[in-house]
Order: sequence, then C-alpha cells, then structure tokens
Amino acid sequence: MRSDWNRCAGAFLSCLLCTAMLAGCAGSCKPGSGGTSTETTAQTDKANTTDTKDTTGTSGADRPGTESGAQENSKWKPGDDYVLSEAGPDNADGTYVFRKGVVHDGIRIIYAGKGENANKTVVIDAGHQKQAMSATEPNAPGSDVMKAKVTAGTTGSFTHIPEHELNLAVALLLRDVLAERGYRVVMLRETADVGISNRERAELANQTVGHTDGILVRIHANGSDDSSVVGALTICQTAANPTAKCYRESRALSEAVLDAYCEKTQMKKRSIWETDTMTGINWCTVPSVILEMGFMTNKEEDETMATTAFRVAAAEGVAAGIDRYFAAER
Repeated sequence: MRSDWNRCAGAFLSCLLCTAMLAGCAGSCKPGSGGTSTETTAQTDKANTTDTKDTTGTSGADRPGTESGAQENSKWKPGDDYVLSEAGPDNADGTYVFRKGVVHDGIRIIYAGKGENANKTVVIDAGHQKQAMSATEPNAPGSDVMKAKVTAGTTGSFTHIPEHELNLAVALLLRDVLAERGYRVVMLRETADVGISNRERAELANQTVGHTDGILVRIHANGSDDSSVVGALTICQTAANPTAKCYRESRALSEAVLDAYCEKTQMKKRSIWETDTMTGINWCTVPSVILEMGFMTNKEEDETMATTAFRVAAAEGVAAGIDRYFAAER
C-alpha cells in the first residue's frame, strides 16, 4: 500500500514539474522564423561592392536592448524576446540562459524596439565575411544567371584592413545608434566567421521585417583599379526590376542615406547607382540600399576609414539618413 502511495505521489509531482516547465517556456518565447540571406558585389567605375554576414553568441548585459538581471532558464526556442548563448548550454542540465530584449535564432540577432520606433525594423548587413563562398546561386528569382554566393570583398591598399572587417566595425556602431533611438534592429552578422550568401541575406531580411515597416541597409566599401578614385555612393534596383518591387522606396532610402552620410563624414558624394545586377537586391522584397562608404584603394580614404572618428561619424550619418527616410511621407 505504501509503495502504491509512493508511486502515485511521484507521478503527481512529476506532472506538476512538467506543467511548471511548460508554463515557463510558453509566453516568454515566440516562434522565430528561420531563413537565409545573401548579397553580391557591385562595381561602378571599377567600384567593388560585396557583402558578408555573421552572428555570434553575445553576453546580454552590455548589449543594446537587453535587460540585465531579467534572466530565466529554459529549453531553447527562437523568439522575439530572448537571446541564446552560442557557446552551448549554460547549465549542466542542458538548458540555456536567456537575456530579455534580444533574440539569437542561430543566424540573426534581433534587438527589440521601443517607443515610437518600435515597429520600424532596420536589418543591417555588414557586407562580406572572412571566407568567400565560391559556389554559385541565381542572381534573381527565376534567373539562369549564376553568381558567387559571396565574395571576400576588397582590402585596404594602404592599411591592409579587410573590407569585411571595416564593414562590420561600422555596422556594430550603427546598431548601437539605432538601438538607442528605439528601432527594432536586426544584425545578419556580428562576427567575421559566418557563411551566409547574398540571396540568403536578402531572404533573411524579408522574413525578419515581417509586418513591420522595415528596410535592409547593407554596409560596404569600394575599390578601383584607379587609386585616385574617391567618394561614396549608394546602390538600388532600377524601376524595371522584375523581382525587387520596392524601387520608389529603395530610391528614397538611397538618397536619404547618401545625403546624410556625406554630410556627416564629409566624404565626396558620387551618385546613386541603379542596377539589377546585385543578388542581394534582386531577392529582396523590402526597401533596400547598399552604401559604398569610400574607396579602400585610395590612400586618403583608406586611412580615414580606418579611424574610430570616421567610423562613428559614418554610423551617425547612416542613422540620420534612416531617420529622414522614415520621417518622409512615402
């Protein structure tokens, strides 16, 4: 009789424990969307444009949008409210520690918005990555033109800084500025060691923006065979692009970002290049812009872009352009 009572009590306690665990997991994590995105490189005046992405585990306490101290243990589920440590399970029992305000779904890192900008999503793609992906993918939906999934980008002719490193440094600063202003910020990479194609980057942006008012901003630097070529430019699709349907918005975004960026950094303003050759634009269904910050093949611009002062100004300039875009009637 006693053993029967013990078995029943044990079963009852197990049920209570399972119910508590399920309750703890429910409500805290919304299902996240998987996906991939990618981008290619562009050239105007021999201008080299590429991109790259990555994500890494983060320590939540010092990241924008996180709330240190608001932690709980649970089995991992992607969602809009929590970030997962990429180092593996935090606890011996295989559970993770989540930090409120951020989510890492294995690819993207999403910072929750706040205030009047909470429903405005800015997807930031730091162009290129440490390792190129020479395998090919379609340049656009339904296209038989194949392009490399992602290139390694250019390199500073004088500083020898890889483009992917410069792009990421500015992208991280831009993330912080936008998070401070309450935007919902999505990082497609926060380290160099990623493997995300241009198509995948665009598709990730499409999925992440969802029903919010969102854009994709791709940060790049340029290169030329002529070391005297200088200046910044932005890139968007043409009005005739059959797959990227946001020409008017992308053009407005390109104008706003280029103007504000050049005002803040004092870089020479070149032009907006409209082209349908960019994989990362052709697969994108939300307004997008590629910013070519300057030429790493020019001594003055290469050395300028290596400075902290320039990178801070660049992030502030791009953020100002994003503010202008969202403030304008579209």
